[in-house]
Amino acid sequence: MPESPTPAFTGLSQRLDRFGPTIAQAILGLYLVRAGFEAASKPLWFDEHFTFYLARLGFSDLWRALLSAADALPPLGYVLTRGAHTLFGTGELATRLPSTLGMALFSYCLFLFLKPRVGVLPSLAAMIFPWLTWGFEYSIDARPYSLMTGLSAAALLSWREAVEGKRPWGLAALTISLAAAISVHY
Repeated sequence: MPESPTPAFTGLSQRLDRFGPTIAQAILGLYLVRAGFEAASKPLWFDEHFTFYLARLGFSDLWRALLSAADALPPLGYVLTRGAHTLFGTGELATRLPSTLGMALFSYCLFLFLKPRVGVLPSLAAMIFPWLTWGFEYSIDARPYSLMTGLSAAALLSWREAVEGKRPWGLAALTISLAAAISVHY
């Protein structure tokens, strides 16, 4: 018969459960600082120039450019990048901001999805793992790959919420996140 956990371990486990989201948000803050530094310090490469220049167009000009095959992606990623340019200027960091935030969304949704099933520590490890792979490189790339991944993770979390009792909110969030994911990348 297995031994019961020690009181110290039980107390630590309860504190981790209570402060898990706060710890995850603090770690996400560290990710955002690192990703922001990396995104601001390297020049745009060839494909990112498509994002940069198409995002600077007005919506009707952007739509015409996409219809004439200037790039093979749907418009939402360019609209979000244009919003980042409006708020923060037209530098490398602002151009890459939607993708960087997409990876943060992916990581936090993954944490929230796993936490009730496996606990805080494995969920934190799963949240951090993509940053140790090529996922980090794509998160500082001004293309919509990590934004699509983040919106897909939001859809997964929304699906769980719809199934486990918060049905109206979950279905609405599922619809919005899937529509947004399809609107940034086919």
